[in-house]
Amino acid sequence: DQGPVPFGLAIADMLAGAAAAQGILAALVRRGVTGTGSHVETSLLEALVDFQFEVLTTHLNDGRRLPRRSAFRSAHAYL
Repeated sequence: DQGPVPFGLAIADMLAGAAAAQGILAALVRRGVTGTGSHVETSLLEALVDFQFEVLTTHLNDGRRLPRRSAFRSAHAYL
């Protein structure tokens, strides 16, 4: 039996990079409209939480029931 196996994709890095790109674009729009600059920050954790927004919202606000969308009779509704 081996321990936890790391996921082979740096998804947090990619999501945080996408969030940074959106922040940079928003800062450029703001500069074009107002003439003032912006400070753009991003976080790996915040990017992952945003990625899980729908799942977390369902879990915390729907009586912890799984969504009814398992069209392929999977073992789990999120698959």
